[in-house]
Amino acid sequence: MKEKKRYIVFNVQANGSVSIKSVQDSIEKAMIDLYGKLGLAKSGLMFLLSNVENYGILRVNRSTVDMAKSAMAWVETVDNKKVIIKSVKVSGILNKARKFIGG
Repeated sequence: MKEKKRYIVFNVQANGSVSIKSVQDSIEKAMIDLYGKLGLAKSGLMFLLSNVENYGILRVNRSTVDMAKSAMAWVETVDNKKVIIKSVKVSGILNKARKFIGG
């Protein structure tokens, strides 16, 4: 059976600008640090690019939403700049997640 997905809209607050690729790498590294490679694989983590600055969409399996949120909270620095990554909304439909950020 196919696993159900959830879409997490997140906001990056940083002292200065950071690239979305660096944010993705930091979240993946935090997932590996907290849950290991098996946890990362189980989550089915996939980044969907957003055309709105400081916002992004993260796709995960339904059972690992809390794991992804805790990994985002674990990230403290990106490109040697202090950041706060907040999960803003969780949706089961990609179009609703995109509408939320206006993208």
